[in-house]
Amino acid sequence: MNPADALWPADADRSVVEQSSATLEDLNLDQVVEALVNGREEHDLAPLFRSVLRDGTAIRHRQAVFADVEDPEVGEALRAFATAMARARALRREAARLRFRYQRQGWQHDAVAAYCAATRKLLAGLESADLDSEGLRASRTALREVVAGEDFRRVETEAEEVAALLDEVVYCVHIQGLRVQVTPYAGQPDYSAEVASTFAVFRDGPVAEHAHKLGWSGHMNHVEARILDLVARLYPEAFAALARFCERHADFADPRVDDLDRHAGFYLAYLDLLAPLRNAGLPMCYPTLTTTPGETSLSDGYDLALASTAARPSSVVTNGVDLDEAERVVVVTGPNQGGKTTFGRMIGQVHHLAALGCPVPAASARLLHADAVRTHFRGEERLATQRSGLEEDLEALEAIVSTVSPRTVVVLNEALSSTTVQDALEIGDAVLDELADNAGLTLLVTFIDELAGGDPRRASYVAGVDPADPTVRTLRIERRPADGRSYALALAERHGLTYRQLSGDDR
Repeated sequence: MNPADALWPADADRSVVEQSSATLEDLNLDQVVEALVNGREEHDLAPLFRSVLRDGTAIRHRQAVFADVEDPEVGEALRAFATAMARARALRREAARLRFRYQRQGWQHDAVAAYCAATRKLLAGLESADLDSEGLRASRTALREVVAGEDFRRVETEAEEVAALLDEVVYCVHIQGLRVQVTPYAGQPDYSAEVASTFAVFRDGPVAEHAHKLGWSGHMNHVEARILDLVARLYPEAFAALARFCERHADFADPRVDDLDRHAGFYLAYLDLLAPLRNAGLPMCYPTLTTTPGETSLSDGYDLALASTAARPSSVVTNGVDLDEAERVVVVTGPNQGGKTTFGRMIGQVHHLAALGCPVPAASARLLHADAVRTHFRGEERLATQRSGLEEDLEALEAIVSTVSPRTVVVLNEALSSTTVQDALEIGDAVLDELADNAGLTLLVTFIDELAGGDPRRASYVAGVDPADPTVRTLRIERRPADGRSYALALAERHGLTYRQLSGDDR
C-alpha cells in the first residue's frame, strides 16, 4: 500500500508516460523544463516535468497541492525549508572536501543541525497553516512522525549538546615571530577596546573606516589546522563529543524529509516561473480534465515558453479555442507570421502541463486528459540524409497515426508543405480522417485552406489580419472559415497587382 505524499494520493496509479525529446523541443517545452530545473539540479526534477500522469485522481491531487502552496503562509514555509535544506546539503558537500579532521567534523555537525532545524521549522509552519490538500496534510503527518521519532530526537539532542560544548571553547593565540602559542582564555581584557578608548579623546568628528575584513575560502591552511589541533587538546571533552557525533550521525537523513524537499521543489519551481507572468497580468488557471475531446475549450491561453522569455510579458497576445461536441480536429490557416505556430505550441503545452497536474497559462480551460502529446513540426530538408521532405513527413505521420489513442493530442505544423498542393490535400485529408477516427484531439497548422472545411469533425481557425491593412498581423487566432484567397486578394489590391489594376479594366 502506497501512502499519500505531496506528489501522489494514497494507492494511486503511479505510472507515467514520458514525452519524447522531439515533442518537448517542438513545443518549446524543453526551454520551459530547463528554466524550471535551473538552480535545482540536485532534486532531479526534469523527469517530473517531462512525464504526464495516467491517473486523473493524481492530477487533481497535485492541483490541490499547488493551490495550498499558493497560500503565502504555506509558500513561505516551504521556501524557507528549501533554502535551509540547500544550506545543509552545501555544508555536507563542503565537509567531504575538507582535509583537516576537526574542521570537517565541525561542518558535518553543522549540516546535521541545519537539517534538523529545517525539518522542525517546516513542521511548525505547516501546523499553523490551514491545509486543504491531501498531499500536504499527508506530508505534515509524516513530518510529525519524523520529529517525534526516537532517531530524530536523539540526533537533534546530541547536536544541541555538542554545539553547547563547542560554544564554551574560548582561547587565546599568542604569536611571537614564528612561535605560536595557544592558551585557555582566562578573562584577559580586550586590548582593541582599550586602545580605542585611549585614543577616543583625539577624535575630531567622524572618521573614515579603515578596517579590512579578511577573506576566508572555507579551507584551512596548515597553520590554522595546527592551531585547531592545539585548541582540541585544551578542550578534549568538546572535541571528543564532536567526533562521536560525526561517527554516529554524519550522514543522518530521513527519506520522508528528503522526499518532501524534492516534492516541494517541483511546486515551487513552477509557481516561481509563473510569478512574473501573473504580476504582468497574464492569467493562470486550474483546468478541468475530460475524456471527451469535443468538450475542449480554452480562453486567453498563451505560449508559456514565449511569455517567460518576453521582455514585456504583458505584450503577449492570448488566444482560445472552443470545440463543438463532434469536433476532433482544429485546422489553423492564414498568413505567415500570423501566430499560427505559436497557437499550435500553446495547445500542445497546455495539454502537457495539465496532465502533470500543473496550473496552465490560460484564464479558463477544459481539456482532454492526454495520455501523450505527439508532434511533427516541419523542418528543413537535410541533404546528408538523401531523403526528401515529403518522405520524412510521411514517415513521421505514419508513426503518429499508428500509435495514437483516443486520449492522444496531436500537433502538426506545416506537414506536407514540401509537396504539391493537390498531393498535400489528398494526403492531408486521409491523415486527418485517420486522426479524427483514432486520436483524441488534432491540431494542424497548414497553408491549404481546403483542409479546414467539408467535415463536421474539423473546426476552422484563421490567423487574423488588420482589416484596414492586410499586411499587419493581429496575432489573434479566430474561429471562422478559411479565407486565404480573400487575404491574398486584399494583399494584391494593396500593392496594385490584381488583374483589374494591372489591365486597367475598371469594369
